[in-house]
Parts: sequence; C-alpha cells; structure tokens
Amino acid sequence: MATMSVYYEYFDGPLVPQWMVIKFGRLGVPWERNIIYVPVESPFTQHRAEDFEMDTINLSITLDKLVIHPERPGSFGIDIKSIQEELFKNYGSQLICEKIEMLIIQMADLEEILQMEARAIYPWEE
Repeated sequence: MATMSVYYEYFDGPLVPQWMVIKFGRLGVPWERNIIYVPVESPFTQHRAEDFEMDTINLSITLDKLVIHPERPGSFGIDIKSIQEELFKNYGSQLICEKIEMLIIQMADLEEILQMEARAIYPWEE
C-alpha cells in the first residue's frame, strides 16, 4: 500500500509545502494500471526537505501527467501508462520502471490541477 507525505521548506519566512511524495516501497508503482487516483486528504504527514530519502529511487511527475476526473472530486490522477511509455522510449527497458519506489509531485502542480478541477465543476466561478 502506498503512503503519502508532503515535504516542506522555508520560503521567505514560513514553512511551505513543496513536494507531495507517494511512496510505493519495494512493491513498486502499479504499472499495470492506466491511471492511479490519489485522494487529497489533509492534514498531510509533514516532513522537512532535508529529511528527504535520497537513497530511494524516485521519479518526478510533471503537470502534463496529472489528470482529473469529474466523478472523483478531491482526487487527482497520475497517468501511469503514459509515464511508462515515455520511460521505455527514453531508456529502452522495462527495468527502470521496476526500480522506482516513489513518485514526486510539486505542490504547485498539484494546486494547479486541483484548480482545474474546480473550474471544470464550477465554470461560472472565476
């Protein structure tokens, strides 16, 4: 089972969330799925950036790999199939996928995709 944490850094004084980390552990990312949906539930388990696990193989997820679903409010999806295809295209091997234990998402990207969700559901509110 995956665990979710948020890593914080000091930015102009206050401690602000920087990265959401989804850790799959030794079982790895469920590459057999097309999209995995992650509920955004607060409060988050908080960690400081300096506590980040540098020895764990991870992958940064960009905004273009995040999706929303109108029937899953308060959640976001990660396009696993697209990520896997891109990794295979760039590295030519499935082995790289099997080693990844964590996915990292910038909180700014997550906020942007969740704002898209709000606009899709409530388009009259700007």
